[in-house]
Amino acid sequence: MFFNKILKKLIILIIIINFIVIIKFILKLKKMQQYPTIYAPTERALRRCKRQVVSGGLVAFPTETVYGLGADGLNPDAVNKIFEWKGRPNNNPIILHFSQMSQLSKITNLTQLELRAMLLIAKECWPGPLTLVLRASHIVPKEVTAGKSFVGVRMPNDSVALALINECSCLIAAPSANLSGHCSPYTAQHVANDFHNRNLVILDDSENRFSRCGIESSVIKLDENVPGSLKVTVLRTGLVGGNRIKRILDAHNVPFHLEYYVRLGGDSEKTSMDCPGQLFRHYAPMIPAYIENSDARHTIDAMQLHEYVIIGANGSLKEFNDKCLIYYDLGASIVDVAKNIYSVLRLAEKVYGAKGIIISVKNLEEFADKDSDLDKAITDKLLRCSEGHITRIG
Repeated sequence: MFFNKILKKLIILIIIINFIVIIKFILKLKKMQQYPTIYAPTERALRRCKRQVVSGGLVAFPTETVYGLGADGLNPDAVNKIFEWKGRPNNNPIILHFSQMSQLSKITNLTQLELRAMLLIAKECWPGPLTLVLRASHIVPKEVTAGKSFVGVRMPNDSVALALINECSCLIAAPSANLSGHCSPYTAQHVANDFHNRNLVILDDSENRFSRCGIESSVIKLDENVPGSLKVTVLRTGLVGGNRIKRILDAHNVPFHLEYYVRLGGDSEKTSMDCPGQLFRHYAPMIPAYIENSDARHTIDAMQLHEYVIIGANGSLKEFNDKCLIYYDLGASIVDVAKNIYSVLRLAEKVYGAKGIIISVKNLEEFADKDSDLDKAITDKLLRCSEGHITRIG
């Protein structure tokens, strides 16, 4: 009788232990099987994103430029996850996205002249693909600003992005939703490909992707560094050009001087950058890329083109169509080039047997809008994605 009682207790204990082991195994397996999930931007999906953001997690969302990887912008731990997931150097600042102008008052500390200029520019350019770098208040985490006293802010011109910010009731810190250095993501699938091993919620807005400008926002800094005079610095070129900002400020007699300071690399490991997109190797495919120029010293033999993908625009280098692995054309206009560049680079890097990519985008300034810096922006992207490697076909 006593033995039977002991035996029953042992059996119950073994069952409990086995149950605990099974539960632990299932939880471990679930943790190992992390993968991104793409959702249509429904109210239910937005509520799920809110739960992620409020709890310190990350979400991916579309904008009119590229997809962003977002977190609560005033939560340092959440912002640090962005750096961790992307493999992003922490000296690279992150832009804060907002949906209401009233949200700027608590995160900026502007002089009267800076405030006036910001409001004039905002009236014409927001919502839109423009980031203004403004004097930051003390509540902005150093993780967002890379330790600097200025913060980049912008109001995206995308209904899903604005709905997400409103739903979360906070500023969303978001760089592009890709692995650091890789081509920026133009579609939800691009995001899923880069974060294939992450439990990431991705909001899809594929229906509106053809209305996007396709490349990152312009970044312009406003700084009254000398009392009574505003220094306006273009740090990253984009759709909103320096000439447009000049026209806005001139029309309202704002005292300012405009300059371009588009940094090309440097000691990126030690020096805090003024804005995103300043690393020398950036926006790059997984295989080597070269900019084609007939005056280059480096030569790729025409007989070796069967190992290369060629990317042209408006028919450039199409004469080598039958000699290369595959030929892609970015389109006939500068707007087409901007919309297609990242998607085509991502296609090219996956071509089986490709040794490298040769890119030819010539005479962009001929198509440029005087209020836009798209020509400069595309040239900058190509220079960084190729790490300055220039070649000619011989």
